[in-house]
Amino acid sequence: MSKIKSVVVFYLLILINQYLFITLKVYTNPYAYSIKIKMYNLPSLITFLFTLFFCSTSFSQYFNEVAQQKGISDTYGNGAFGGGISFADFNQDGWDDISIATEAGRPPSFYQNQDGYFEQVYFNGLNNIKETKQILWADVDNDGDRDLLLTATNAGNFIHINDGNFNFSSALLPGPPGFEVNSPSFGAAMADVNNDGFLDIFICHHTNSIGLPDQLFLNQGDGTFYSINSLMPWDITYQLSFMPVFFDMDKNLSPDLYVAVDRNKPNQLFKNIEGDFVDVGLEYQADIVIDGMGISVADFDSDTDLDLYISNTQAGNVLLQNSDSLFEQIDFGISYNEVGWGVNFFDFDNDADLDLYVCGANEINPFKNAFYVNLGDNLFEDQIDALGLVEDSTFSFSNAIGDFNNDGAPDIAVHNLSPDSLMLWENTNDTNHWLKVDLVGTVSNRDGVGAWIELYFGTNKQVRYTHCGIAYLGQNSDYELIGISTEDLVDSLIVKWPSGIINKLYQIPTNQKIKVVEGNNTLTDINLINTNFVSQIFPNPTKDFIFVDFMEEGEYNWKLVNQRSQVVQRGNFTGKQLKINTKFVENGIFYLQIFNKTNFSISKVLLIN
Repeated sequence: MSKIKSVVVFYLLILINQYLFITLKVYTNPYAYSIKIKMYNLPSLITFLFTLFFCSTSFSQYFNEVAQQKGISDTYGNGAFGGGISFADFNQDGWDDISIATEAGRPPSFYQNQDGYFEQVYFNGLNNIKETKQILWADVDNDGDRDLLLTATNAGNFIHINDGNFNFSSALLPGPPGFEVNSPSFGAAMADVNNDGFLDIFICHHTNSIGLPDQLFLNQGDGTFYSINSLMPWDITYQLSFMPVFFDMDKNLSPDLYVAVDRNKPNQLFKNIEGDFVDVGLEYQADIVIDGMGISVADFDSDTDLDLYISNTQAGNVLLQNSDSLFEQIDFGISYNEVGWGVNFFDFDNDADLDLYVCGANEINPFKNAFYVNLGDNLFEDQIDALGLVEDSTFSFSNAIGDFNNDGAPDIAVHNLSPDSLMLWENTNDTNHWLKVDLVGTVSNRDGVGAWIELYFGTNKQVRYTHCGIAYLGQNSDYELIGISTEDLVDSLIVKWPSGIINKLYQIPTNQKIKVVEGNNTLTDINLINTNFVSQIFPNPTKDFIFVDFMEEGEYNWKLVNQRSQVVQRGNFTGKQLKINTKFVENGIFYLQIFNKTNFSISKVLLIN
């Protein structure tokens, strides 16, 4: 919307400058009116009106399809309802990798990201050639490396434990009695449901007439799992579950569970009460009956709680808005009304509101996918062609969001059925600022799954909840990418871990990735002082004055900010050494922010008066 306003103002100034006058006369009769236009430059008016009408598209060609250019030429092949995709960094080198499930007869494909380009790699011990569905990377034994979960139809589900060098030992997650190695499994998700510091696993079975329940596997801490289905509310049969998602609907740091159910039976919402689950779908109005397939969970309306968006057939996708854990079905023009599958909320333009990508197919005819841009005030508009995704009409089932070139603009990977190859949509938008958060748990699970991230900047508050398993058979990047709009600084970052530990960090420059370690309020990966133009800041601690030496003479703006993000002093300065009088400032730790046209500096200072 800011682009639209800027264009409008620009052309208005041109018209005014060229003596265009428009007069409007309205008669007292409300049904009769006239418009009288007097102009000296008709082409300017035409240009203005054309730009006003089309500016939302003409400035928005952001996405380019680059999969083959970047080294990926692969497809799921053929298989019922497609297969999954992961955008997680499996070797933890700071670059988002891509892993894709495959049809029966060949193993999953793994593409290692090397500075923005992909190379297919092969791992010892991964010999699965079944029809794989979900593919999830997670550190299930908290030993510092990523392990791998693969689900499959008509075959066993396996957790593959990484020895640290990508040599894998495999353990079967047995299906229900009678189907130990042959359960028709689809989606899976992980979370620490009993708060013991280890990730547990939930797997959906699309059972048709077989009559198999979904399963929860508890992690024993050594890379082994056991099923605890008996007496659990999902231990029901003859339903077709596609995808589970863990999320914290009531913000109590315990992961609740939502399951998308296909055909004739309601979707299911289970509340986590100290590790036991209670079916509350009816009570909380989330038990909708649709052909449920994929689920996106996000705070789309910026009210700090998590809402649900579920894909469906032509009857329309469903948005459930969370209000104190009661879910209201609403329609903001994002129902899609095709056979939808993978759905993902993310902030494609980093303007501090969430947009929505939807892909779909019916295995007979491909549909055009949809890209709903958030215009503000809960208004969305499908701009998939305008954004450059004009060829995005394939047999698309799963998608995932990551940032493969580490430029802060979230990219989209779309996994397709044969003959269509995987699509990698590179986002070239660099309009706004961003912050990428890398979580490392110490008491909680090492991946930080189930943590809340809160960001405060300007007048904005953004929240994110971390997942392992989302959309439809998808896994997004485990680096949380958050749009900061035009702000240069994040006033404060708060991470609430599943353990209850809270990290609070302040005055963080944008456009970088930071690592937050549970319980450690020091950001070791952040550049707190930009030495490109600041030579030194002294004395520190100080009593009466702060001196700042610059590399060269220039014009600078500065602010002294307390730990509550309140500005206590500010000023402008021209020269090579700045002197700040702090005699009348209260004792404590402060952040000195200094800006010029191209750089900024932030440093902690301690005042003792």
